Amino acid sequence: MEWLTIIGMALNLMNSAELGQEYELRIKWGKPAVFFMNTTECDSIMVVEFIKKDSRQKVELLLVPWQDIFFSEDEHISVLQPQLLTVEKGVLIFKFPDSTPETGPEKLNSALNTLFETERNNNPEDNPAPIHGHYQVINHKEFPNYAILEIAKPGSKPADPQEIAGIFPGKMVRLSVVPDIGKVHTSWIKGKPENIPASVMAVFKSALEKALQKPNNEKRQAIYKKSLEALESESAGSYFAKLLSRYLLIGQTHQDIPGIDPVFGNYQPKLTPDNAIDFMPGIALKIDSLPSAGAANMVELAILFSKYKKLTEQNPGKWVEGNIILGAKPEEYIPSEEELILNEIGERINSIICNNDLRKIKKRLKKEGLWNKKFCYTHFTFIHYDVMGSGRFFYVEGTDNKCVIVKNKHQ
Repeated sequence: MEWLTIIGMALNLMNSAELGQEYELRIKWGKPAVFFMNTTECDSIMVVEFIKKDSRQKVELLLVPWQDIFFSEDEHISVLQPQLLTVEKGVLIFKFPDSTPETGPEKLNSALNTLFETERNNNPEDNPAPIHGHYQVINHKEFPNYAILEIAKPGSKPADPQEIAGIFPGKMVRLSVVPDIGKVHTSWIKGKPENIPASVMAVFKSALEKALQKPNNEKRQAIYKKSLEALESESAGSYFAKLLSRYLLIGQTHQDIPGIDPVFGNYQPKLTPDNAIDFMPGIALKIDSLPSAGAANMVELAILFSKYKKLTEQNPGKWVEGNIILGAKPEEYIPSEEELILNEIGERINSIICNNDLRKIKKRLKKEGLWNKKFCYTHFTFIHYDVMGSGRFFYVEGTDNKCVIVKNKHQ
């Protein structure tokens, strides 16, 4: 539920920094009236009301944690079902239709769409996951954080929610089952979960608390830069770095950032640390899909390390002649995709070793042959140069042969 609280804080900041406190914001917890959640955990949802101060017009959002959700079969209740706004990491966001859409709060809607990147998050992906042959697929679309799947019920055999969930790891699935006779049954199914690390939530919460105290742009920029260092130390990945920039409303033009000479037009300085995805954007999805740096993921990370270690031997990087005019050295090393991913896996293993009391899982690590195991990889650092008139160019700044040993560092 803490992640919902963080998103509530982001909405509060949006009302202050983007909407000039035009709305009275009411945040409360409640039980859903139009659906129920199949969970042994908390079944409460966050209700966020935006009430226009001058007209009292109200827009209501429902923030629902990722859980299996079943809609009510009551025809009188079903007409009240809210519309899906978007799906964020860990939360579904519903919105009740505006009572007067022709005079609806366009500025609020625009701010919500920007905060939650609804255009991108609701844009279908090109390569949907394959569906097993024994399901007759009527409609199938996939989005960054969720999927829509409509299938015909195969005879009397019910659809297996666990099987459906396994097709879409890390996503919510809106599943509609169409029987031969009778009503269509629709539900949301949680795919294999990707938990948000507590350390990442702590960074977001701290950053938003500070931003709410001083919501001006310059302060938010400074808070963002400081928070990125914390996310980097947690090996949180680019997804959370980008998400934090959205929740802190970072996206201003050069006129808003002190010290930028207007002679360079639309130039915007890069405020985030340079990383492997900046250097090679094509690996973003693979990096973001890696297990997080949590002790529970040590075995899975070790297996991936072994896999990519072999791949780097088969596909090493190479030295090329550098373009000095564009900020490069006379010779530049271009690591392979496999080397960059191996580095990220190694850094996550190192983070687990440094930040956890491994004695608690020593027995399991020994059983898996990981205790006192050494992991060696090339660690890369990156740098960029902005060449006016040409663009921004990223290079490998340094390499370091790094080895970490799985043993307890906490006494």
